[in-house]
Amino acid sequence: MTSLHNDWIKTTVDLASTPIKLGNKKIKQRDYQLTGTIPIVDQSKKMIGGYTDNVDCKIEVKKPVIVFGDHTRIIKYVDFDFAPGADGIKILEPSDDFLPKFFYYFLKVIPLPNKGYSRHYQYLANSKILIPPIPIQEKIIRILDIAVEILHDSIHVLSILEKLSFSLFQQYFGDVLSSKTVYPRIPINQISEPNPNKSEIQQKSDNLLITFLPMEFVSNQGRIINYENKKLGDVRKKGFTYFKENDVLFAKITPCMENGKGAIAKNLKNGIGFGTTEFFVFRPKNDIVAEWLFCLLNLPHFRKFAETKMVGTVGQKRVIKEFFDLKVGVPPLPLQKKFAIVYQNIEILIQEKKQNLVNIDYFLKSLNRQTVTGNLVQ
Repeated sequence: MTSLHNDWIKTTVDLASTPIKLGNKKIKQRDYQLTGTIPIVDQSKKMIGGYTDNVDCKIEVKKPVIVFGDHTRIIKYVDFDFAPGADGIKILEPSDDFLPKFFYYFLKVIPLPNKGYSRHYQYLANSKILIPPIPIQEKIIRILDIAVEILHDSIHVLSILEKLSFSLFQQYFGDVLSSKTVYPRIPINQISEPNPNKSEIQQKSDNLLITFLPMEFVSNQGRIINYENKKLGDVRKKGFTYFKENDVLFAKITPCMENGKGAIAKNLKNGIGFGTTEFFVFRPKNDIVAEWLFCLLNLPHFRKFAETKMVGTVGQKRVIKEFFDLKVGVPPLPLQKKFAIVYQNIEILIQEKKQNLVNIDYFLKSLNRQTVTGNLVQ
């Protein structure tokens, strides 16, 4: 770690901060509540992991502290009272030489090895850190706070766009699950072909490359986020779920179903896909548009209905096929196509925003590194 400024003091993280001793002030994850008077901060990606009413575990924050995930390497700036999660966190109080926010920004640029679920604090503690004069720290904080605000604004816009199609669906078509819908009510298994038989590709070569999708390759926002190619012969005899280009995927197992996992099968290698057995597949019939069917299956109240059709033990519940008989209001094909165009344009905007986020994040990390080492401030 080098700096252009000779008056910046060099030290190490362990000498520049003091770990807070927690004792028994820890909340086990099984005791997290959805609501409560005290937020719980742990080593997960979310700022707040849950809540508790256990005042004996509360950390009173008079001066902002840094929470470090010993296993995950997640770093959080905490300026409110909280209760610590039980698993693997270090709470650091920066020395008086640091403004807490500057200390936080500096820790974010320290490269740490990834040792899996091993503990990482030893690497952080021995890392070099620079201490600039307080006025310089204040200037750096102002610069980086603006950059972080831009990033958060972009994330907010993206989250709105990802929900927009479903809001527009209801504006276009109303409540198609209601018996009062203005459209003809037709069972799902008559407007789509559930779980098409893979015998239709039996003449395809075993050497043909196809797309394989495990559950983790499909997001909760209804998109395929990764692709893997496999030879057809390696998957078609192993019980995986078969689908092809433009089919609609629907997760049938808890909690994936409740979380909204599903997607339109797009950009498949040679137009063919296989994936986890925990997908239902719906192939739109000729008078049904895939985008319309996908949004229908991802409506929050549709997912709630599907939840009532789940069977099995806790943690292993699955939607049963009886929900294929559900009648839904089906609008005319021209109106579906009109909606599909809007949906596709929104998807283009989402991809553009995602790329913008990648660029902003890269810029922020570079800016962070350059400022805290003094290369962009005088």
